[in-house]
Amino acid sequence: MLDGCWCVAYVRASKLIKRKGLGMARRYDAEIRVRSVRMVRELERAARVQVARDLDVSERTLANWVVRDRGSVRSGGLNPGERAELVRLRRERDQLVSDRDALARALTLCAGGALTVRASAG
Repeated sequence: MLDGCWCVAYVRASKLIKRKGLGMARRYDAEIRVRSVRMVRELERAARVQVARDLDVSERTLANWVVRDRGSVRSGGLNPGERAELVRLRRERDQLVSDRDALARALTLCAGGALTVRASAG
């Protein structure tokens, strides 16, 4: 009996959602998308011009700063040296895990399979 009540409520809710157009992505034609993107870019440019004037720096310098900042956000905020160190440390960790697993297998074989080696969480 309870299942029937839930089912009826679900059907009513789904009909309401369909009727109101909720839950479905709206489709926009290409012209609206192009105009919207153009407006955002123009607003960004106007804001960049105003900020450059306020800070008394050239627009190109400010644009370079913005591009550099976007690049650092994409790379996780790491500079090239930090990125290289991270790669090296990950390689080293992988090698250590591999060595640990090999030693665990060797220990198990030497003990005749009587031991079970539990790998540490890491």
